[in-house]
Amino acid sequence: MGPGWGSLVLVITLGGCTTRTPATPYVPQPFPTVQVIAFADASLQVGLIEARKASFGSPHVGLWIDFDASPAQVRRIEGGDRADLLLLEASSLQRLADTEVTSGRPVEFTANRLTVVVPAANPAGLRSVFDLASPGLRVAAAADEAPLTEAAQRLVDRLAGLPEAPPGFAAAYAANIRSREVNVRFVLARVERGEADAAIVYASDARTSPNLSMVQIPVAADIPVRYAGAVIKGAVNGSYGQRFVDFLVGPDGQALLDRNGYLPPT
Repeated sequence: MGPGWGSLVLVITLGGCTTRTPATPYVPQPFPTVQVIAFADASLQVGLIEARKASFGSPHVGLWIDFDASPAQVRRIEGGDRADLLLLEASSLQRLADTEVTSGRPVEFTANRLTVVVPAANPAGLRSVFDLASPGLRVAAAADEAPLTEAAQRLVDRLAGLPEAPPGFAAAYAANIRSREVNVRFVLARVERGEADAAIVYASDARTSPNLSMVQIPVAADIPVRYAGAVIKGAVNGSYGQRFVDFLVGPDGQALLDRNGYLPPT
């Protein structure tokens, strides 16, 4: 008997008594009549999944988000893939804006920081970020083209310039890199599984894993990573994409991103 026959009735006989308990009626859920397609940076996954649920307030509007490294998303757009909205690392998105792929200027909506993660048990015994240069340490890193890699290199260069940095810090860190992963999620997985002793990742991602501990980065070396959003020029559902960007930069969106470890736009 299908849901179209109405509520089911369960009949239970106990000691000659018959009890009828109506089952919970089947309530069909409306299918979104508007489907907004967004390409987003993988490091935004923690915040955007929650934001997607809170933003439109209508079951008739759905937001489908594809997560990947920002350069990969840029290549997809340049290769002709269709999307309504881009939520990427700011410099990657600006590259598309400069070629007039987007409608209007990108709007910065959040930022992130870098941190060093180690397995919760910290078997390699890291006490400070300068231990990243220790001989034999296994470091996981992102692929050469990933925004995380550029940001991590800037951090390493800043650390190398601090008075307390050991001689040859940057070169020793580079020599310790044992793997290059497609995005930050795979980097985290390496450390979680104990296949790497440490990694430089985004702080928002580090907070999602109970199996990792963070090693503090000196304030003098702190590197903010900026993210921006923009609608694709001529996108079918571009107006809804803009509504999502407006939500992210508004007070509710900023509070949501703050709860998930992100920073205000710089």
